[in-house]
Formats: sequence, C-alpha cells, structure tokens
Amino acid sequence: PTDFGPWGGSITFDSLTTWHFGSATTGLDTGEIDFYSVAVHELGHLLGISNVNPSWTQWVNEGEFEGPAALVEFDGLANVPLDVDEGHWGEGVTDDGQETAMDPSLTSGERKEFTELDFAGLVDLGWALLPETYTIDVADGSGHSILIEDDTIASDYRSRVTIDGSETVTFLVPADVLTINGADGDDTITLAGMDSEFSARIIINGLDGNDTVSALPAFDRAFEAHGGNGDDSLAGGDGDDTLDGDAGADVLSGGEGDDQLNGGDAADHLAGGPGADVLDGGDGDGDTLIADGGDDTLDGGAGIDQVEAESDADFTLSDNSLDGLGADVLTDVEGVKITAGPGANLLDATAFSGTATLFGAGGEDTLKGGSGSDLLVGNSGQDTLEGGGGDDRLLGGSGTDWLDGGSGDDLVNGQGGQRDSLIGGDGDDTLDGGAGIDWVVGPGGVDWVLADTVLTGAGTDVLLSVERGELAGDEQANTIDASGFSGNVTIRGGGGNDTLIGGSGFDMLNGQGGDDSLVAGDGDDRLYGGSGNDRLEGGSGDDRIKGNGGNLDTLVGGLGDDELIGGGGTGDVAWETLDGDLVLVDGQLSGVGTDTLSTIETVELVGGAGNNVLDASDYSGDVILRGEGGDDTLLAGAGSDLLDGGDGNDQLEAGAGADVVRGGDGTDSLDGGAGNDLLQGEGDEDRLAGGPGDDTLQGGDGDDLLAESANLDFVLTATMLTGLGSDSFSEIEGVELTGGDDGNAIDATSAVVPVTLIGGAGADTLRGGAAADVLNGSAGNDSAVGGDGHDTLLGGIGDDSLSGELGDDVLLGQGGDDLLDGGDGDDRVSGTRDTDWTLSDLSLDGDGSDSLVSIEKASLNGGDGDNLIDATAFSGPTTLSGAAGNDTLRGGSGDDVLDGGLGNDRIAGHDGNDRANGRAGNDVILGQAGDDKLLGGSGADSILGGDGDDTVKGHSGVDRLCGGDGDNKVVGTAAEIDDCFGDCFDDICLDV
Repeated sequence: PTDFGPWGGSITFDSLTTWHFGSATTGLDTGEIDFYSVAVHELGHLLGISNVNPSWTQWVNEGEFEGPAALVEFDGLANVPLDVDEGHWGEGVTDDGQETAMDPSLTSGERKEFTELDFAGLVDLGWALLPETYTIDVADGSGHSILIEDDTIASDYRSRVTIDGSETVTFLVPADVLTINGADGDDTITLAGMDSEFSARIIINGLDGNDTVSALPAFDRAFEAHGGNGDDSLAGGDGDDTLDGDAGADVLSGGEGDDQLNGGDAADHLAGGPGADVLDGGDGDGDTLIADGGDDTLDGGAGIDQVEAESDADFTLSDNSLDGLGADVLTDVEGVKITAGPGANLLDATAFSGTATLFGAGGEDTLKGGSGSDLLVGNSGQDTLEGGGGDDRLLGGSGTDWLDGGSGDDLVNGQGGQRDSLIGGDGDDTLDGGAGIDWVVGPGGVDWVLADTVLTGAGTDVLLSVERGELAGDEQANTIDASGFSGNVTIRGGGGNDTLIGGSGFDMLNGQGGDDSLVAGDGDDRLYGGSGNDRLEGGSGDDRIKGNGGNLDTLVGGLGDDELIGGGGTGDVAWETLDGDLVLVDGQLSGVGTDTLSTIETVELVGGAGNNVLDASDYSGDVILRGEGGDDTLLAGAGSDLLDGGDGNDQLEAGAGADVVRGGDGTDSLDGGAGNDLLQGEGDEDRLAGGPGDDTLQGGDGDDLLAESANLDFVLTATMLTGLGSDSFSEIEGVELTGGDDGNAIDATSAVVPVTLIGGAGADTLRGGAAADVLNGSAGNDSAVGGDGHDTLLGGIGDDSLSGELGDDVLLGQGGDDLLDGGDGDDRVSGTRDTDWTLSDLSLDGDGSDSLVSIEKASLNGGDGDNLIDATAFSGPTTLSGAAGNDTLRGGSGDDVLDGGLGNDRIAGHDGNDRANGRAGNDVILGQAGDDKLLGGSGADSILGGDGDDTVKGHSGVDRLCGGDGDNKVVGTAAEIDDCFGDCFDDICLDV
C-alpha cells in the first residue's frame, strides 16, 4: 500500500543493568527496573511510536501509560510519566537516579501517522494511553452539543480532536483535563452529558466572539468556562463550576452547586444560582451580581457595581453582608437591588451606605433604605417604605402605604393607592399623594406649619395631591399650625406644653401630655386635651371637645352646636365669648350655638363691647361671668361663681353659693345672693348687696353704696352689717337698708357713713347713725330716730314717731297722725300733697294730724288743686309752694318764701321779711309786715307791700302795684303804680 513503507527495528538490552523479573508493582523501589515492563514498552517504539511522530507527540505530551503491562512505580506515581521534550528516558540519568534500559529507534522506512489500529495493538500488548489533557477544538461558530463517554472502545485514540457539529466524543482512558476550545467566531457550546467514570477537569475556552456556553440540566459535572473576548453568555450546570467572563459584557449563570463566577472587564451580569457561590465582578464598571441562594460571596470589584436578589423572603443588607436567601458576604458593592415576593417581606438596607433599590410585590412589605440615595417601590399591598439617609425616591404603588423619606431631599409618591401616608423627614422633600385620599405625616420633634401646598418644619416640603394631614409633637413644647390647610388634619401634641392649630377641614387635635392649647378652625372638629391642663377652642362648625385627663381644662365651643365634655378632671371649665347674649342651663349653653355640656365643673362666659346678658341663673354648677365692655347684665346660679362686670355700668347678680362679684369700671350694681360672698365694687360709684350669708363687701374707688333688703332686723356698725348674715365691708361711702312686711328693727346707731333706712309695711324701728341719714318708715306705725347728723326722716303711711335728735333734720310725717320731734339742731318739717295745710308751732294738719316738737322750719307744698297753705300760727321760717291751682298761701311770723305756682293765687307774707312770687296767673300778693320782696310774675297781678321797706315788681302783664308803708321800691309803669292801694283796696284783701 502506498501509505506504508518498509521499516524494521531491534531491541538490545544492557547486560550490566540489574533487571528484576516477576516483581509486583509494590515490590520495586525507586531506581529498580522491571524487565517485563521495559521490554513490552519498547515494543511500542518498534511499532513506530517515537518522538518524531507528530501525532504521538500530540497525544503523549504530559501524559502517562497505564495498563496491565505497566507495573513499575515511578517516584510514588501509579503510572510511568512520558515527556516528549527529552525523549523517553534518554541516555543518562533521570529523576531519582532511574536509568534507561534501552534506546529503540526506527532504522529504516517511514511510518504513517499513528492510527486507531496502532493504538489497538498497544492495548493487545497490555498498554493503554492516559494523556494528562484531552482537547476538543470547535471547528466553527455553529452550535455544538458535546456528549462525553468512556465506556466504549475509542473511535479515536488521539488526545486532541476537532468537531464541527453536535457529537459524542468517547475517550478510551481517563485524563486529568479536558479542554474545549471555541473558534474565533460566536460559538455556542453545550455540554450535553458525561459518564460518571470520566473524572477529568473540564475547561472551556470561548476565545474571540460572543460565545454561549451552557450545560443541559442533566450535566452535573463541574467545569470551567472562559468567555474570552466578546460579550459572552456562560451558564454552569449542577456542579461546582468556574465561569470567567474575561473581556466584554458577559452574562454568567452558575446554576446548581458552589460556583465561582468572575466577570472580568466591562459591565457583566453574574448569577450564582443555588449553592455557596463566589461572584467577582472584576475590573468592569456596572456589574450586576445576583444573589440566588446559599451563602454566597459577592465582590463587585472595581467600578460601580450592583447586587440583585429576588425572593419571597426577608432580606437584611449591610455594606458587608446580605442575609435572605443565605448569609452572603459583600465586598466592593456600591448598589443593591432587592425584589420581594408575594408574601409580607422585610427588605432592610438601613446599614447599607450605597444605593439600594428595593421592590415590594403583592404582600404587606416593609422596605428600609440606608444612608445612600435609594429607590423604594412598594407596588401592590399595604407597604411600609422608609428611605433613611440620602436623597431617596419612594413610590408606594397600589396599596395603602406608609412612606417615610427620612433625611435628605426626597421624592415621596403614594401613586395609585388609597389612604397613603407620606413623611418627608429631614430635608426639602416633594410629597405627592397621587390618586386617592392621602395623608402627609409630620412625626414628632419639630414645630410644623402645614398649608395646602407646603409643609415646613424638618425642612420645606412641597405637597401635591395631599388631602389629609397627620402631625405630631414630642416631649418638648411644640407649635403645630395647620391653619392654612383645607383638608382634614390630625394633630397630636406629645408630652410638652404644645400649641395645636387646626385648619378648615374636619380635624382631630389631641394634646396628649403637657399643658396644651388646641385651636380648631372651620369644620366639625374633634379636640382631646390629654393628661395636662389644656385649653381647647372649637372654632366654627359642630365640634366635639373633650378635656380627657387634665384637672383644669378649658373648653371653648365657638360657633356651631358643640359638645363639650370635661373628661376625668376635677376642675374643667367650659368657656365661651360673644358680644351678645348667652344663656346657660344645666347641660346646655346657647347663644353662639346650642352647645351640650357634660362633666364640666365650671363654665366661663365672656361678653364683648356691647350691652350683653350672660344668664346662668338656672345653672347649678360654678360659673365665671365676665361682662367686658358695655352695660352688661350678669346672672349666676346656685354654684360658687365669679362675676366680673368689666367696663360699663353693669348689673351683677350672683345667686346661691360662695361667690366673688367684681364690678369693674363703671357704675355697677352687685348682688351676692345667698352664700358667703366677696363683693368688690372696684371703679366708680357702685351699689353692693351681699344677700344672705356672711359676706365681704369692698367698695373700691368712687362713692359706693351698700344696699340690703330683707324682712328682718339689721344692725349696722362702722364695718359690719348683721341681718341676712354677718357682713364686713370697707371703702363704703353709703348704706341703704330696707325691711319687709313685718315690723323690722334697723339699727345704724354705730354707723359712720350716711345711711338710708327703709322700713317696709310693718311697724318698723329705724335708728340712724352719725352721718346725714335718710330714714323712711314707709307703711306701718313706725319709729325713726335720726341720731347724729343732718337727717331726713319720712314716716310714710301710718301713725309714725320721728325723732331727729342731733343735727339739722328734715321730718316728713306723710300719711297718718305722726309725732315729729326735731330734737337738737335747726329742724324742718316738710310735706307735699294736693291738700290744704295748716301749720302751727305744735301741729301740722294736712295728710294727717301731726304733732310737732322742736320744729324750727317748715316746707309745705300743694298739688294741682286749689290748696290753702296756712302757716300764720308758725313762728319759724317757712317755704310754701302752691303748685298748680288757685292757691292761698299764708306765711307765719318768720321769714317765709311763698311761691304761688300756676293759677290765680292769693299770697300773704304775714310777719317777717318774706319773699313771694306769684308766677303765672292773676295773683294777689300782700307783703304785710316786714321788709318783703314781692314779684307778680306773668298775668294781671295786684301787689301790696304793706308795712316795712318792701320791693314790689309786677313783671309782665297789666299789674296794680302799691308799696304801702315804709321805704318801698316799686318797679312798674306809671299806670301800674297806685300809692293809695292800701286805702282803697280793702275789698280785695279780705280773703288773703
């Protein structure tokens, strides 16, 4: 055959060598030579296996022989090593001193490339070839599926083969390494399977191009894959694989097993799969490392790299670890993306300083960012998102979510869910509620100011599509102002002394701890005071206001029909103000609206600048009434009340209970009512009445009057009044005491201020004090004693006894037969009635028959009728007035003043220096004795001076004037003056 040529050879043995025959493999030591093994081996060389044969060199390089004929151990190795670079045991000394036994060679001819038949011959001789490395070369870039077997006779005994399609490659003997090399194009290499007896290390080299390397699911042997240049896709099998992306943007997937994935340069995608994998992103920027399962080690390498994980599990992320699918170790990872599953998952990146991207799924997830600028997406479900530090983006999704931006300038968007809660945190944030009714939430720690488009406090946050608000304070004193917000707001104060201000929506304000001030705006609001002493103001709308646990809460309903509940305190106050009228009864306050009251210990009502009526007369609890400006009327009820009139001329009536009544500025009337009261007139001239009980009355500035009225006896001293109780008083400039229907004794003997004593219907006993007093017996047979001072005593109806005692007194008997005793001093009897009066030194007849004692003067007045007032028998000066009607006035022997009044009067002065005025009408005036002054007034008067030096003046009208005897002065016309008047007019003087 043309493929073969003649050849031959010989084998020679060195007789000087020590050969060993028939020894077991373990019976030879290093350096001992087995004759049988060497002889059989050398027969292979005779067959043409030599160093110069290229196929032989390719197969045996770094390989070993093994088989039943290879019995020698070499340096502790089970098989004899081959090295084509030095020949096979060339002449000389080899490692460990083993010498070669022979040097076979071809002596003639030329051998064809080693064939399968040649290898079969070696096997027949007891030899088999075990190369250290098998190599499979892919011929082109088409897809290749490689099936590796070792349980059949080899179809090719070479250590390197080339395939150009999907093939089954069978190896006769095992090797240490199987290397599969791709072509320079875009290769697709798939490991389809491998027999379990084949244990070689598998290395796949993609070389140039965008290569795809993978193993079918049944392939469970570990292998190495190197992508080489290009954007490669390397996928491991079920074994512990090593995947190197090398250059290019590669996609590496470890599959099952504990895999090593190395990205190389460029932006690679590494997914370890189940098992404890090691992922190294390499030098590229933008690597993605997937934490699938197991305890993985994820190293981003150089550049900005990201780790991704997705599972229905809880994850905890820090700069150095990720716990969730396993306990993963992180190195040089700048970003992490975690996606939850359909359950309720916790994605916690609070200890991570890079950029975290967290995605919820269908469950009620909790997503927590770290200190970087993170993206948190809740998706569906009722999720909780917390941005942490950095400028974060939080997107709620379709559920009812809680979104907290944390520190930094965050974008917080509730998106499509209903009732999302948005928290900006520190920084200038943008809060967008999205669709639905959403809340802006301001947690405790700062003062908040909320408007429709902005929230300031922790920063300046912009609000979009936010319909509700929820703000809170902390243990400090916070001011939370939502007055510029039109939606509904909930405000909680915390533990400090807070100021909470609602807006125009339906708000809920809760002071919680501390002494708080709560002010609602428009809308039907709910206000709760908390544990401190709080002030709660409802504003307009129908509000529910509850003091809760404080002892001294103040509740203000404001406009609308409100519900005021004191709560558990012991000193809660319902407060209302109106420049109008307020009416308080048990359980209800009307005026501003119609408010209901419960568990309220005190009600405080405040008027305005106008004339207000604050009426609590039918209220059984304690009230505080403040009139403020205007002339107010304040009426309290049965409780222990405080009444303060304020400015204006006020009327204050306390009622039962121990009350405090203050008049304020203006001329006020104060009535304590029953109980032990404190009355303070304060400014201007006030009227104070303590009422029943032991009262304290303080007049204050101005001339104040203590006034008391009761059907009982009174005793008045300089500082005390007993009767309705034992009252003490100060700064009182006058006292007025009035009895009742029974016979009362009113004793002001020890009084030092002017008093007015009024008896009433019974037989009263009235005694004045040291000042100028007024004593009025009224009806009944009364006894009145003026005491010191210039007193005025009025008997009233009945037979009275009036005694002026010291001072210049005025006594009026009035109806009945009275005894009028002026006592010491220059005393006057006085009477006014439309009747005739007859006066003498000892009696006065007119409205009764009065007896006079020590009366030095008199003043008598008529009425509309034609009255006769005759004092001719009285020796003291009188003042007589006729008033209307045609009256006759007759003076006495003193210096009288006579006034005719209206009508045609007749006036006679009698003795004394008299003054007479006829006034209107055609009067007749006679001076008679004394130096008189006579004035006619209007009308045609006739005036005669009489004895003495008189002055006569007619005034208007056609008068007849005559001076009479004496040096007279007559003023009138010549026609009016008549010197003989006294001689020729006796007829007109007879009636006078």
